[in-house]
This record gives sequence, structure tokens and C-alpha cells, in this order.
Amino acid sequence: IVRIGSVAMKAHLTPGHTEGNTTWTTTVEENGKKYEVVFAASMSINPGVRMVNNPTWAGVGEAYAKSFQKLKSLSCDVFLGPHAPFFNMEAKVGRMTADAKTNPFIDPEGYRNYIASYEKSYNEQLQQERAGK
Repeated sequence: IVRIGSVAMKAHLTPGHTEGNTTWTTTVEENGKKYEVVFAASMSINPGVRMVNNPTWAGVGEAYAKSFQKLKSLSCDVFLGPHAPFFNMEAKVGRMTADAKTNPFIDPEGYRNYIASYEKSYNEQLQQERAGK
């Protein structure tokens, strides 16, 4: 846990994209309501990385699997990430600018979809590699 003033951020190792890939969580309050915030690390597979028989990182496939489980276990109200397109930042800012009645950054479904999308890609690649393709 890293503390900066009254803000506490918790690190969750989520290796896969890189060995040190880290997801961060914190709790924020808006209008008297608390929200769980997840700064999700990238879960994309870097070009050329093999999940099976990887000569430079033998456990990369297992690391991804454990990271997906970790990400799915986190409570998320507000979903953020290292790249704005991951969490549709531009569209959300546009909705806020248009005087939205609700905060578009409160997006647990977007978080679940983010994880599901990358886990699907991971499983597809794993299946192809195991089939010898």
C-alpha cells in the first residue's frame, strides 16, 4: 500500500503483459458515496510472446491465468487504465461535458468487459499454441 496524504493505493501484481505488470486500487468518495477504483494494468499479449514453451519466461501462460483471476476478484466501480481507449475515456469525458446526470466513469460493466476481452484473446492463443499452430 502506497500512501500519499489521505490517499491509499494498493498494488496488485498482475503479470502477463510484462513480469512486473501491476494493477492499482483505491477508494474515492463523491457526494458522500464511496467508490472502488481500479487502475487496471494492460493485459494485452505483446507481439511474438508465446504462452506455451516460452524460452524467456517459462511461466507466462500461468501468470496470465492467475492475473485474470486476480482482476476478476477485485471490486470495481470506477475503471481506469494506462491507455485512454482501454476505458473509453474520450467518450466518458464527452458525456460529462454534455452535463450527464450520472458519472460515466462509474463503469463496472466496462471493467468486466475489459477483462473478458483480453482473457478471450489469451484463451484463443493458448488453445492455438496447444494445438501446435
